[in-house]
Amino acid sequence: MRRPVLRSAASPFSRSGRRGTAARRATGVTVLTTALVLVGGSAFAYWSIVGSGSTTAQTTTTTPLTASGTVNGVLYPGGPARNLDVTLTNPGTIAVTGTGLSGAVVSAAGGQGACAVAGAPSGLSVASQTVNVSIPAGGQATVSLPAAVTMSTSSATGCQGATFTISLQVTGRVG
Repeated sequence: MRRPVLRSAASPFSRSGRRGTAARRATGVTVLTTALVLVGGSAFAYWSIVGSGSTTAQTTTTTPLTASGTVNGVLYPGGPARNLDVTLTNPGTIAVTGTGLSGAVVSAAGGQGACAVAGAPSGLSVASQTVNVSIPAGGQATVSLPAAVTMSTSSATGCQGATFTISLQVTGRVG
């Protein structure tokens, strides 16, 4: 004997009087998703933690760079400007970047007479130059400064055969 089926326009049942497979799947997925969200949300709320604190930091100190150089070629009044090869040494514990080099003639030795340095009668000059060279901690870097050293035509005759001492100054920054 068949059972009578009551139907209404808003009935969730199919014509056969049973729930459809798609409707059952959709309901199952909805229930499962809701359960996962609730359980996952509870787990997150249960395991979440917030804290605060403090620490200290100490800075390092820098160590002055040193520079030594070699003038490539001989100098004579009105002659070509010579390159200056400079080795920069970083005795410190952090890497630095050399950013500039300058030099000044501080003395003249030998020669064939008076070769004054004060007031530059020696005619020798060293051009300041901008550089960008990385110098590792405890290491060295070499840079060549093109046309950095010149001797003008106003050089004193007594400077012939003289050896000049040039003081080099390097500027730099950390990093």
